[in-house]
Amino acid sequence: MPLDWTCPIRCRISHFMAQRDVWWTLTDEAAAQEARSAIANSLDSAGIPFLDKLNTDEGVLAFYASGGTMGFEIDRDELRLVLLASIGTHDEATHRLRAYEARWLQTGALDRASAFLQRFAREFNRQGV
Repeated sequence: MPLDWTCPIRCRISHFMAQRDVWWTLTDEAAAQEARSAIANSLDSAGIPFLDKLNTDEGVLAFYASGGTMGFEIDRDELRLVLLASIGTHDEATHRLRAYEARWLQTGALDRASAFLQRFAREFNRQGV
């Protein structure tokens, strides 16, 4: 299972609510039930439908293509590369790989990016990416 801090698509529950920064003060059972109801309603109406759109590699790629970002950008860039290479979209994967190298090898993420590129090359170079 992926670790929560490495998941490239993540957000707070309140992302699916009208008010984007929601906190609950749980002082008694009634307050807890109110919070539970608000959370359940937002997940039912928006959270689960959002996740349903991400149930395939193509769904995740479509979300990224829409300009949607959640989580850390380097996680998104790495997942997108793996998905593109995995589904055989070699031209776009090659283009994104060059962009990844140009962006992340010039930052404080150099060690991480270098390690990712080595793993990616081992996995996908034999497939022509």
